[in-house]
Amino acid sequence: MPIPYKRVSEETLAKAIEVVLGDEMMRSKAQELGEKIRGETMVERVTERPKGAWIV
Repeated sequence: MPIPYKRVSEETLAKAIEVVLGDEMMRSKAQELGEKIRGETMVERVTERPKGAWIV
């Protein structure tokens, strides 16, 4: 369950990390995502962003 950014604290972040590390499926998905992100370049990320999806 996502934590609203206004409620993130040392305690809530630590608990969320513990949950992820204790769940094999979440850990595996996080590892896959990390590998994908590390393999991307900024140009790939920008060109794949849908038109009009820029965050200002």
